[in-house]
Amino acid sequence: MATAIFSDHARVVRKDGGLKMAKRYPRIMVPGTKTLLLSDASKMPTLSWSMPAGKACPWSLYGEGTICGSCYAQKGRYVMANVANAQEVRFAWTLACLRSETGRDEWVSTMTDAIRRAGNAYFRGHDSADMISPEYTRLWIRVAKALPEVKFWFPTRAWRVLTLQKVSEHTRQQWALALMELAGLPNVSMRPSALFFNAPAPRIPGMSAGSTACDDMDAVTCPAYTQGNVCGSCRACWDQPDKAISYHRH
Repeated sequence: MATAIFSDHARVVRKDGGLKMAKRYPRIMVPGTKTLLLSDASKMPTLSWSMPAGKACPWSLYGEGTICGSCYAQKGRYVMANVANAQEVRFAWTLACLRSETGRDEWVSTMTDAIRRAGNAYFRGHDSADMISPEYTRLWIRVAKALPEVKFWFPTRAWRVLTLQKVSEHTRQQWALALMELAGLPNVSMRPSALFFNAPAPRIPGMSAGSTACDDMDAVTCPAYTQGNVCGSCRACWDQPDKAISYHRH
């Protein structure tokens, strides 16, 4: 296999003067389907991985004032039939793969190959969805270890499993082992996401500084909302694990 050249993909200017994030998009399909494996969130300088929000978010929290209650991944382009169908296909494939060692190997090799072919030095896990189980989290551990040249960013609310009294000690331990191993990898930024608007960014030992949607003087404010809703040159979500990130409500 040829060695991939990883780079920070170019930021190009559109005809209207705005920025867009140029990416190499390998046409690798979910095995046995005609659905593209990776997704392309226009805001970001990298491709990502996307499954259904809600259904694939076991630790989400809904209700008044919650960020999940205003989830960006449950509106806009995410509810378009082609996008929603692709997420369902990826989710079904993932669940099927988790049922056997052969399937887990297939998932890891397919994902690793796709990210390697994209050739980007950055990758976002879950522009929609979250860690669905400890076993699934371990798949990402294997992928991140196989691609030390790539910086991975995982926003997550799976940190809740470490704090909820109703969770059994066995379940908590299994989640903790997987989450902390992934978060501890040198090329991974795992950021615990706040539950409520205007709440402080969570600080979970072993994970990167969290993210929130409020005016937090100790946080890096996402600049996308002042530059055409794109990351532009900012890579704080990946490159500044010790600084919390604050996003505008969207």
